[in-house]
Amino acid sequence: MRFHLRNLILPAVLILTNCVSLIKDSYMRQQVIPEPVPTGFAVSHVEIIDDRDDFDMREIKIPFMSFPGNHDRISPALTKDHVDLIRSEVGRYFIQGGKEAQVEVHILSAMKDFSASFSAETEYVSVELRIIFTSDSRNAAATGSTVFTISSMDASVQYTEKLYQNALVHSIRKAFNQMLSTING
Repeated sequence: MRFHLRNLILPAVLILTNCVSLIKDSYMRQQVIPEPVPTGFAVSHVEIIDDRDDFDMREIKIPFMSFPGNHDRISPALTKDHVDLIRSEVGRYFIQGGKEAQVEVHILSAMKDFSASFSAETEYVSVELRIIFTSDSRNAAATGSTVFTISSMDASVQYTEKLYQNALVHSIRKAFNQMLSTING
C-alpha cells in the first residue's frame, strides 16, 4: 500500500474549513449586547430614513479564490430584509396598549468591506445610526454605532451580510440602551 500526499488534501481542506466556521460562529456569540427591555410605550410609527448621500445597489464582491490585494468596499443599499430587521428590532422595545410613541431611525453610515492578504481574508462591517423617540410626554435621541472585523480563510458574501445585520441590531440596541432612562422616566 503506497502513501500518496493527494489522499490527505481533501481531508485537510475539510478540517480547515470546519475549524474556520467554528471560529466565526464563536466570534458572533462573543458579540453579545443585552436583550431589549420593553418600554411602557406602544410604537405607532417607525420611520426609517437613509441619510447617506450615496449607496451601492450591488452586493459586495468576494472572489471564490482570493489573492493578496483583492479588495471591495460598498455602502449597501437598505434592502427589504434590512428594513424588516430594523422594524422588528425596534418593535422589541415596545408593548401593546401602552402610550403611543413614534420612532425615527436615521442611517448615518453603513459599510461592508472585504480585503485579502497573504495570510487571511478580512470582512469588515460598520453601521452608525441615530434613533429619535417622540411621545406626548417624552423625547429622546441617541446614536449607536458598531464595527465588526473578522479575519479568516473563507470570507463569503453570506457571512459578510450576517455580520452586517448583526451590526444593525447592535447599533439599534446601543442607541436604545442610551435612551431607556429618559424614555422610562
